[in-house]
Amino acid sequence: MTRKTLILLLLLVPLCSQAQHVRLFGNPAETAFYVDLDHVWSYNLYEASRWGLGARLAMHPKILDRRTTYIDGYVGYGLRDTKWKGGLGIKLPVTQKGTLAVSVKRDYVKAASRSLSGYNITNISSLSAFVTRRLCDHLEATVGYTHIGRWTLGAEGHIYMGHRLFEGGTLLYAVDGDKLPREDGAMLRLSASDRQGFSAAVTLGATWPEVKPVARVLAQYDKTSKRKVLTTTLFIQGGFSAPGTPYTYMFDLGGTYGAPICFNHTLQTALPNEFTASLFAFAGAKVSTTKPLWNFDLHKVQLGSHPVPFVQLTAAWGTLWGQDGNGQLFYEWLPLQAPHMGIAEPAAGIEGLLRWGLTDWGIAAAYRLTPPQAPYARLEAITNLTLLLTAKLIF
Repeated sequence: MTRKTLILLLLLVPLCSQAQHVRLFGNPAETAFYVDLDHVWSYNLYEASRWGLGARLAMHPKILDRRTTYIDGYVGYGLRDTKWKGGLGIKLPVTQKGTLAVSVKRDYVKAASRSLSGYNITNISSLSAFVTRRLCDHLEATVGYTHIGRWTLGAEGHIYMGHRLFEGGTLLYAVDGDKLPREDGAMLRLSASDRQGFSAAVTLGATWPEVKPVARVLAQYDKTSKRKVLTTTLFIQGGFSAPGTPYTYMFDLGGTYGAPICFNHTLQTALPNEFTASLFAFAGAKVSTTKPLWNFDLHKVQLGSHPVPFVQLTAAWGTLWGQDGNGQLFYEWLPLQAPHMGIAEPAAGIEGLLRWGLTDWGIAAAYRLTPPQAPYARLEAITNLTLLLTAKLIF
């Protein structure tokens, strides 16, 4: 991430609202129009900055106890790739607890993603997509049904036409005259989540013109517990993709090394796309003080200090079907490395040293631990250490 991008992020964050959607006009109890902040600005290593606009029309029909119908749309333009993206969708209540969703969009999708949640600009530390390099360009149509009860259950089918925007270690841009590798597909995705932090998704389908089946399972547990003195967060994730599954539906365990922000649920000392797995386990635990060490504010200049110390430990392991003794595999013209001997990262820091507007800024350090015989071990101690900023919106 460049210095200009970091400065831009610093400037934008205090302008963020306290919610993803900001109402412009209308009555929330009847019909209202909202701006979606998630589509105002985003960043990745392929597009650089993307600027756009998202909107939502929320309507309360006099059926099904006035449950809300949503019409969502967005557009965006990438400054590096000079391409427009956008989408339009509707979410319609069809039963007392069920919602039907239909959407069409043209956008970029992260290859080998292991995320079960979407992009949210108001949660800065979750935006590890900032260092995404391997993307696919999809024009897709989606139909899905969600049932909300004790468990939230979903079934979604989508079909897409698209291209891979990467090959080996190279990013592919149509404006540069590169031939983009074709990859179309059709998928069925079944999902489940509860209110205690558990979520899972099963994806089944196929890609073509080189026909390859897709069978993938991803599950995670994400729970934060606040007590009087300490707050603990536990994140556990695991996934399985069947042999023969295309790279785009495997699991990218690469980290965010090189970015200045301490992100959640990722390896801070691993390079983007450094690790890939067909079968993996990932875990992280964080302990912080529930209350700041002190509270200090200068309201007239919107500055303050509310420091919260924390320690955390992150670890990952993974394997590739058909890997060699070094955990390496050349697959679909990509050199892949699995963390087959494991990797761990202890980290510590202080959040909230400086409060500017709605944002608490702090500092952190993480250290990379690997077996010395691992092919991805770094021999010089200093290269295993990374210094970071922490960022958190305060509502």
